[in-house]
Amino acid sequence: MAETELQQLIRLERWRYRRRVAFLLHVGLFAAVITSAVLFPPWRRPFPVSDELMFIWFVALLVHFGWLRLASARDRAIQRTLEQARDTAQEAAKAAAKRKRADARLALVEDGELVEIVDDESDADQQYRRRD
Repeated sequence: MAETELQQLIRLERWRYRRRVAFLLHVGLFAAVITSAVLFPPWRRPFPVSDELMFIWFVALLVHFGWLRLASARDRAIQRTLEQARDTAQEAAKAAAKRKRADARLALVEDGELVEIVDDESDADQQYRRRD
């Protein structure tokens, strides 16, 4: 069974939320480790982490941030494309409805009935055809 558009949007928003929460947890844990490294000398740290490992972790944090930004940019680009396609389809539907209204020329006859005007090049006069 195909998902509705609302279900797809809900699933996408949950995924975005999880990505952000994962990044914030990553930053929080890294901040806790860096704080302990700054406050305590290497022999008194609550959990021993070498400076090289913290540098590698910092690089991984930067990569995680870049990935999050690129994923957000991708999501915005997809959303923008979908909105443009939706707007184009709506404009096309409006234009078709306008053309339809512009093509139908209507007039009231003496008895008050609405009839469509039909142009016939063989006659110089306008002829009326009853509209159902």
